[in-house]
Amino acid sequence: MPNTSPTDRISRLEAFRGLGAIAVIVTHCFLVVPWDGQGAQLLLIKLVCLFLNGHTALMIFFVISGYVLGLSLDKGASRPDNVSRFYVRRGFRIYSAHLVALGFIAIALSSFGHAVRPSAASQMFGAWFPATLSPITGLFNALLLRVDMNGVAWTLVLEVAISLVFPLLYWTSRRSPGWVRAAILVGLIGVSFAVGNRTTQASVAVITDYLKPLLGQFSYVPTILNSLALYGYVFYVGLTAEPAFKRLVPRIEGRWGTRLMWFALFVAVTSNVYTGGFTPTSLFIEVCGATFLVFYGILTHTRNLLIKALDHPFFKWLGAISYSFYLYHFIIVYCIATALFRVVDPMLIGRDPLLFVSALALFAFPVTAALGTASYHLVEAPLISYSKRVPMRRSTGVADGAPGRLPAERTVFSLLLLAPWIVVPVGIALVAPYLYLRNTHVHAAGLALAPLVDPAPAAAGVRKAGGVSHNPPLRPPAPVPLPFHLAIGDSAARRWTPSGWYDAEAAGGATFAWSEGEQSMLTVPLPSGRNIRLDFEALPFVFPRSPPQVVTIELNGTVIERVRVRPGRQKYSVVLPARALRASVDTLEFDYAYARSPREVLENSVDVRTLAVAWYSLEFSEWKP
Repeated sequence: MPNTSPTDRISRLEAFRGLGAIAVIVTHCFLVVPWDGQGAQLLLIKLVCLFLNGHTALMIFFVISGYVLGLSLDKGASRPDNVSRFYVRRGFRIYSAHLVALGFIAIALSSFGHAVRPSAASQMFGAWFPATLSPITGLFNALLLRVDMNGVAWTLVLEVAISLVFPLLYWTSRRSPGWVRAAILVGLIGVSFAVGNRTTQASVAVITDYLKPLLGQFSYVPTILNSLALYGYVFYVGLTAEPAFKRLVPRIEGRWGTRLMWFALFVAVTSNVYTGGFTPTSLFIEVCGATFLVFYGILTHTRNLLIKALDHPFFKWLGAISYSFYLYHFIIVYCIATALFRVVDPMLIGRDPLLFVSALALFAFPVTAALGTASYHLVEAPLISYSKRVPMRRSTGVADGAPGRLPAERTVFSLLLLAPWIVVPVGIALVAPYLYLRNTHVHAAGLALAPLVDPAPAAAGVRKAGGVSHNPPLRPPAPVPLPFHLAIGDSAARRWTPSGWYDAEAAGGATFAWSEGEQSMLTVPLPSGRNIRLDFEALPFVFPRSPPQVVTIELNGTVIERVRVRPGRQKYSVVLPARALRASVDTLEFDYAYARSPREVLENSVDVRTLAVAWYSLEFSEWKP
């Protein structure tokens, strides 16, 4: 039996995108509340997120993208300006709706953004969007060199990065023998496994964190390159897999094909279960399942439940607007959730989390669909249509199909699109190794990094058990002026609190932040050569029969004092001796006698955090006996 027609295939690809859009928005709705506890509703939430797997939907998107980009280059294969046309169309396709969505997000954050995380929200929800925006942040987000204004735009970054090298991948897939294509695919998969294993990721994380002061606003670029190496083969699979499936699908159509299709779906969405989390192996399993789903779905004549869904007009419509839908869904979910958190009792949310996220999804989906439809018809479709007309304009006196001079507007647009993506990685590749080697030494173990300017073992940011590494600046920063007041609940305090702190909260007209776990760390450049008085205001987490809370204060590895923190919000003072201070960044560590989860020790509590002390403020001043 012959395969489906090209028109049917494209139609089903759009429907696949529509199904994926639903999976992505449902996943993000369910991530709004903490669901790492116990209970029947939380278990049901986990099961729903397992089978409506947003990451699997993204792998389907990537496979489809590789396939569709190949078709795009096929159409203009006979034209000498095919690659140039490809870049221009990709630029309009990706950036047009993205830039408009970014403006909408900036306006929405000014209206719905919150300074502190709602108590009933998950930790992840509190980190979805930045607390403050600046023109430079907007510029780099617009260029897709950062994604903190729209976290889901990391997939757009990957699409842009893969687009730069895609013509080369296309050339190898269309003009090379099968063994060459297989070797390239195996090589790309090998790169993914090499980059994605935990040891390499730990090394990359350490090096990336260390290079952040050097890279500044370009600190996201190493993450881009890492994602390209990790996911690059997914696009190549989409580009090259169709011929094999054209031969395979007619042989397995019917019951066996349907069974294999459902098995592929099940394996793809549960891949993380087999490997204990996200690994290169789980990604490979997920991609195999996604690839079978896509190509069997677009080539088969079998009419099972999934194929009927792919042929339904609703999913085709949703697939057509899926790009705009994807761009806007994150901010819509965020704004609606923030509004609901302001009017719904946190105790009700904790008691019925499934009802809350279901209501959130029911509100978010139609709003996002309406906004996505408007964006598609007013932004996407007109500019995509324009991008198809631009490459047809050639210099006068040149026959169609001949290699004439490109129009100025297309040349300028191509340069604007390509410049940051070529200049920035090349510049980093040339400059970063020199600066890195000049300022660091690498131990024989391969992972431990330390600055040459300050090799003392008590340096700020030395990795502690259960803590998070924080790399000190390459140059000692200027000491803070005394007196120096630090409000822990203020967003400006984040630069001084590298690890051991939850997001800021507000209660009783004051802001504060709970400590996370049994240790918190504070890094601040204090003036050396003098004794400094530290006054702090704190409140311990207490519960029935709780033991006394004692905070051990260490300065640069030296134990200064053990302070018993009494119930209630109170002030305490200690003296930081000059002998313990350093000429660079000073590290204050607070070790707690106990840290407990309210869910475990308080009746009817749904808070799963591990709390010890709530910190309101710290003030450093010169000590005068």
